[in-house]
Amino acid sequence: YIDSRVHCINWVYAGPASKLNFALFSGNQLITYRTVDPMDKSATNGIIGTLLSLFAFIPSPLVFGYIADSSCSIWEVNSCGKRGNCWLYDQAKFRNRYLGVAVIFMALGSLFDLLLIFYADRVKNLYDDEEEEKEEKEEKGGKKKERSSAEKVVESC
Repeated sequence: YIDSRVHCINWVYAGPASKLNFALFSGNQLITYRTVDPMDKSATNGIIGTLLSLFAFIPSPLVFGYIADSSCSIWEVNSCGKRGNCWLYDQAKFRNRYLGVAVIFMALGSLFDLLLIFYADRVKNLYDDEEEEKEEKEEKGGKKKERSSAEKVVESC
């Protein structure tokens, strides 16, 4: 039996959190690709995959397995006196710990995403765009460079 109120509360929090997570993931990928030299993008993907494996995919079964074990109420004890499988879980404890840890990890990830958004505007001069930056500064400063006749024709269109 699952209490319908608990089910609705879980979706109220899980829905927006997952949408926020996926929306920020796209921004992370774009910033990663824009701040790395084109020839280093494949190495960057390899390093990111390795870090994800080390800090997310490998430890998560251990963390959530520990949470499941910590919410067990009755353990099986075999003939040697060693603990076996869990026979009965405290559902409220399991739910609160499982979702609590997930929310903590999502909050930490969102915090880092917000820091990334805050500092992303400081990334300048991507892919050696010095010439474009000089042209923009000249146009803003009132200095106009001599245009070719082809540029004048394009501008008139």
